[in-house]
Amino acid sequence: MKEIYTDLEIKLNFRENTKNPSRLFRSFAEVIDAVGNYDSLLAKSICSNYIVKISLKEIDKGSLISRLHSILQIEERNNIPEEEDVKKYISESREKTLDFISNRKNQLSDVKKLQEDIEKIADKHNLKETLNYNSPDIVEVSKCINNISSSTKELEKDETLNYKTNNEEIVLHNNSELIDISEIEDHVTEETLSSESVVIYKVNKPDFLGETQWSFKHGTRNINAKITDKKWLEDFQQGIQIVTPGDSLKVKDKICCKYNKHGSLISQTHEIVEVIEIIKKQKVEMLKLELYENQ
Repeated sequence: MKEIYTDLEIKLNFRENTKNPSRLFRSFAEVIDAVGNYDSLLAKSICSNYIVKISLKEIDKGSLISRLHSILQIEERNNIPEEEDVKKYISESREKTLDFISNRKNQLSDVKKLQEDIEKIADKHNLKETLNYNSPDIVEVSKCINNISSSTKELEKDETLNYKTNNEEIVLHNNSELIDISEIEDHVTEETLSSESVVIYKVNKPDFLGETQWSFKHGTRNINAKITDKKWLEDFQQGIQIVTPGDSLKVKDKICCKYNKHGSLISQTHEIVEVIEIIKKQKVEMLKLELYENQ
C-alpha cells in the first residue's frame, strides 16, 4: 500500500475564561472527525481500495490548534497517479468545500456548482486518466457538509473554527446553513417505490412531544420512524396509551425507497401509519418462552 499525506491545520478561537469549556472540545473533536470523513469520501472517488487515517502531528500549548496528517493508503498499481496530483486533489477539494460552508451556501444549485468545481479539480490533476475516477456522490457530499457545519453548533457568537490553507484561513462560524438533504435526494432520484407491511418493533426511545422520530429495534437493525397515526398519538400523549421501556409496537409501516438512475438505493424512510397494538414486555417474554418450549 502506498501512503499519501496531506496536512491540515485547524484552530479554535475562543475567549479566555469561557464558560462550559467542554463544549469547545466537543466541537473541536467533531470537526476533525467530520473533515476526516470527507477526506474518505474524496478518496473513494479516486480509488475503491483505500484507507484514510487522521493522525495528530502536533498541538500548540495554550490554544486549541491541531496540525494533522490525513493519510490516504491506496493499493499500488501500474496506473497509480502522481502523489502530488492526489495530494492537490484532496487538499483543493477540501478547501473548496470548507469555503462553501464558510460562505453559508446551502441551495441545490450551490451544491451542484461545488460538485462541478470538484470535477474540474480532478481534471486539472489528471486523475480521470490514471484511476477509475467517479465524481463524489452529491448526497454523500451534502451529508458530509452538514456534519462539518453541525460541528460549530455549540460555538458562541465570537468563537470560530479556522482552517488554515496554503494562502489563507477559512473561518467557520456557528451560523452555518444546513443543506436540505431531502431536496438533494429528490434531485437524483429516478424511481421511488413504497410498500406497507405489518411488523413488530421494540421501542428504544419514544417521541413524547410528537415532533421527531421514534427509535425502534427490529432484530439487530435500528429503525427511526415518525408515527403519523394521529388518534393513537393523541391517546399516547394523554396517557391513555402507555408505553414503557422494553415494550414493542405492532404497527403498519410504510417504507419508501428512493433509487438513482443506476438502481442504487439513495435512501429508505419509515412512516408508522397505524399502531395496531402495544405488546408489553411481559407478553414478549412469554411468547419467546412458548417458542422455545415448542422447539
